[in-house]
Amino acid sequence: MVLTTMRKVTINKITDNIINKFKSLYPFNISENDGQYKIEVGRNNREIWAFPLVGGSEYIDLAIHSLEEHRKVIPAALNRCAQKIDGIFLVGYYIKRNKNDDFEHGLIIIPANRDSKQANSELLTNYCFEREDLYKRMMTESYFHQIQLFLQSYCSICKKYWIQDTKLINTSFVERPFEGINNEPVSQAATSTWKTEVYQDFMRPLSMIGDTYIDFMLCDHNLVSLQTEIEEDDSIWDLFEEEGIKNIYNMPSSLFSNNEDIGIKDWCETTSYELSMRKDFDYKTLYDISVPGLKGNIINQGYSIGWCGKVAFMGISLDKPLYVSPTLLREISEIGDFEQVGNDNKALWRNRDIDYRKHFGVHNLVKVSDILITEEEARRKLLEACKTALQSCKKPLKEIQKGLNKYVIRYLKALSRSLEEKKASELLNQLNLAQICADEQEVLYKIIDWTGEN
Repeated sequence: MVLTTMRKVTINKITDNIINKFKSLYPFNISENDGQYKIEVGRNNREIWAFPLVGGSEYIDLAIHSLEEHRKVIPAALNRCAQKIDGIFLVGYYIKRNKNDDFEHGLIIIPANRDSKQANSELLTNYCFEREDLYKRMMTESYFHQIQLFLQSYCSICKKYWIQDTKLINTSFVERPFEGINNEPVSQAATSTWKTEVYQDFMRPLSMIGDTYIDFMLCDHNLVSLQTEIEEDDSIWDLFEEEGIKNIYNMPSSLFSNNEDIGIKDWCETTSYELSMRKDFDYKTLYDISVPGLKGNIINQGYSIGWCGKVAFMGISLDKPLYVSPTLLREISEIGDFEQVGNDNKALWRNRDIDYRKHFGVHNLVKVSDILITEEEARRKLLEACKTALQSCKKPLKEIQKGLNKYVIRYLKALSRSLEEKKASELLNQLNLAQICADEQEVLYKIIDWTGEN
């Protein structure tokens, strides 16, 4: 059914086939009431793709102008690649005030172009600290090729019509260099425009993107308008005419995000064990272990409650937060004796790696100065410390030698808490008993041989 014609563009009523396709593939909620649809576009503890377009605008009127200029390119770019994008593909524009009068602008993309709801849900739920596998797979995934195709079409149209500020889109997704576990240069797929100031990844929770505007999508290779009101003076129709777009469908929709409340407002307590990884802003892997019984509260860490699906929990008397799944926290009415709770927390925190291994299973982490690192990294650093100590081991019990040996002892102590507890403890005891340089050298060589064997 034809609803209206706008600048030679026929606007058709959405068909049952398109609606059924949408419902069968879209991973979030959708409801309909008298021809008006409500579409859930995201949740606070899930991420969507966000691609920054510009570095910022000094004034709000320039930010609004940029929004209007870039927003109208979206449907034209969708139309160019409609036959090559499968399933559902929602694209919109976001604008976020970073500080003062500095605004970030960009595109948000919700790809649902796999063949099932479950598969499409996976495209929106990859945690930022679990992305190694994602980076490895991404380049070969058809859905990702379709994201690239759209961005390339978007850039091409902007260039054709002299719409600026698209050069910051990294449509080539170049390799990002970083140091591997043995300090060798490695590279992996980059999902960012090279060291974005705050967010280095293109995947973000909707709640951290700012104001969003989604007017169009592709569904089953059809261009669909989600606008509730179609206005004749919208400059979008000029671009439609230039691009030769003749037919679209209209599915009047209001879009909303589901701001899930974890239900904890005050003091809370951890209830179980959990091991997790996350990346810091330098892409270094950080490890966390949760143990039951820690008491404290949830703090705002910028990307907690949303960025990775976990929250930043700060235990009383602990000096750094623990990132834990909200389901492993329970609200408690009062904290009790503050000093005693702090001492209990410190005891639990001090032995979290050992307690996890005893109660939950084997892991490959050891605790060095209260920081969790892998056993492999601890062995490597132990080997380096031994070699450094040997270079200056010339006179018995030199003060400088004591200082160098403390690093050897630090990593031996850490490994004495691992599965290699017996051997590491034995070597640690021998080093502590060494009275002369020759004895000390002998132990250091034993440690080097041991680390080399493992």
